[in-house]
Amino acid sequence: DLHRTGWSEFDDEKKLKQVLLAYARFNKAVGYCQGFNVIAALILQVVEYRTDEALKIMIFLIEHVMPEGYFDQSLGALSVDMIVMKDLMLQRLPTTIQHLESLQSSSGGRLLWPTLSVAQ
Repeated sequence: DLHRTGWSEFDDEKKLKQVLLAYARFNKAVGYCQGFNVIAALILQVVEYRTDEALKIMIFLIEHVMPEGYFDQSLGALSVDMIVMKDLMLQRLPTTIQHLESLQSSSGGRLLWPTLSVAQ
């Protein structure tokens, strides 16, 4: 996942790996979840690549800001958010949702709505 962080401005995979491994060791129940790379990379940029600060912020976000169960094995809270987001998009952006669903069916996979990365 490190190389798929998603934007060209991020250029320190070594520090990203340090933060991700440290979080996985800190929270063995969750370990690593796809998408953590994007969260950690953004935090690293904000704290000017200080890994100790990035880890503290990541722990705080996942443990105290995100809903409980968001990143557990069931991904239950994330699933609820995906349903809510899809419903809102159906109401407000029907053309966009139709396009995303066509991409989903053509790829044969399941799109994870909140973790979609749109490149320019």
